[in-house]
Amino acid sequence: MLVASVGTATALDLGLAPALAGETEKRLTFGKLEPLVSLMQETPPAKLLPQLVGKLKAGTDLKTLVSAAALANVWTFAGQDYIGSHTFMALIPAYQMSAELSGKDKALPVHPTKAYLAV
Repeated sequence: MLVASVGTATALDLGLAPALAGETEKRLTFGKLEPLVSLMQETPPAKLLPQLVGKLKAGTDLKTLVSAAALANVWTFAGQDYIGSHTFMALIPAYQMSAELSGKDKALPVHPTKAYLAV
């Protein structure tokens, strides 16, 4: 709406809409979380959960896992998918619930599968 209200030329001058015709598309990356986000985006769901359990066993903390999940979700669904939107909204409360638990049960609100219980 801002670009529409000030006009495309002004928006371009202000750096609000820097895209120009003929520019190559730059891929959005997520810094140090990129490998984990890519894993979540590129792995089929049936194979993903065991890999995430492996990440937890290898020392990836739950906050990092939840952060990467949020980024992967937003990049994949961008608020356009009903289930994706609700999954995104559930991540923070699930993470907060995990803070109330300890030991083997800590990640269950975020990762509620039998695969996790083997951690």
